Amino acid sequence: METLSNIGMFLVNNTRSKAYLQYILKTNMKPAYIIFMQKGQGTLFPGQRAEDLEISSTSNIKLERCEYFDADLSIDALIQDFDIPCHIVIAESPNAPKVCQAVREKAGKYMIYSGPGGIILKELLDAGKKLIHVHSGTLPEYRGSTTMYYELLNAAKCAATAIIMARALDAGPVLHSRRFEPPAGVNIDYVYDAHCRATVLVELLEKYLEEGFFQAQKQPQSDEAPYYIIHPALKQIVLSRYGIEYENSDWVNCLARGMK
Repeated sequence: METLSNIGMFLVNNTRSKAYLQYILKTNMKPAYIIFMQKGQGTLFPGQRAEDLEISSTSNIKLERCEYFDADLSIDALIQDFDIPCHIVIAESPNAPKVCQAVREKAGKYMIYSGPGGIILKELLDAGKKLIHVHSGTLPEYRGSTTMYYELLNAAKCAATAIIMARALDAGPVLHSRRFEPPAGVNIDYVYDAHCRATVLVELLEKYLEEGFFQAQKQPQSDEAPYYIIHPALKQIVLSRYGIEYENSDWVNCLARGMK
């Protein structure tokens, strides 16, 4: 297994981070280290589920047993089983001084970022690492939040784009991008979105190992406004189109009553 000596990871315990780490390990690579940010006991970051905090057993973990990734396999178990150096930071935000200090102290030039949602401030961007983020959507056309849904609505395709994070939202140089077919009955929020991002990430890292550097391209100028979190009614249209059940059944029942 090849260690990505110049590349670490910044993770919180969510399905996206699980997909990233599992896909990287599946392709016989591992990060130089992991900064693993956690909240206080029993509290969750946005996008986290309570089951994400459960720690699975470690003993000769097999990563090929499911089509996408194993959401029940904890990051803690992977770190231990694959002997990855790990620095745990307890903090409420990735912009916290202790987090920035941890990033600053690590060696290497790049860090794959899979933290909680929210705005990344100057302090973290200036902490001595180029932060690699995989955005869910084609850039610059689909900047903002829940863009996979908007791209599925508009183009019947979805995409993921790897960038170097910048101060402007989703505006950093593009490292790699790829489009995907629409999901077929697969949960978008917790499975397919993470799968697409992780696939692009692994393709990027494989190319980096082959060439020895990242090819970054400046994004074209765009005056388009960013997308905001999709309205449940629009989300329901996308899910219905691709045979996916809406998980918030109370809202769906309310909507159905209102449409009668």
